[in-house]
Formats: sequence, structure tokens, C-alpha cells
Amino acid sequence: HVETRKAEGIVPKPLDAAQCAQLVEQLKAPEDDEAFLLELLRDRVPPGVDEAAYVKASFLAALVSGEATSPIVDKYEVMRLLGT
Repeated sequence: HVETRKAEGIVPKPLDAAQCAQLVEQLKAPEDDEAFLLELLRDRVPPGVDEAAYVKASFLAALVSGEATSPIVDKYEVMRLLGT
């Protein structure tokens, strides 16, 4: 849907909670385009109290506390992302 919406001048739909959970698992052990995964986390998870935002915030909190790790999301990036 991303290309279709881009052609129409519309931003892509945000990720839902299930998609965000899949993204989190990929961020823990990335196998492909790391920059794209970070872009999804940064730009496609809706802010606020949405379920996907909760998944993102929980992951970021786990990174800060050391409960989770990611080779591509360091603590500095976590702090920046907590503001989005």
C-alpha cells in the first residue's frame, strides 16, 4: 500500500500493534535493511496511547533497562525515540 499511497500523495498507514511487535523482533536480530527498520520504528508507529505506541514504548523501556538488546538501537537512539 505504500507505493499506492505515495502516488496519491498520501503518507503510508501507521503500523498496528501486531506489525509493531513483528518490527520489534526484527530489531532485536536484524537480517535485512537496518536503516529501513529504524525508519519504520521512528516514522510509522503512531504517537500517543495507541496500542502500537505502547509496544514501541515497552520495547524502548526494555532496551534502557537492559531487558532487551538490539544491535542497531543504542541507548542514545532510544532517548531520541522516546520523544517521538
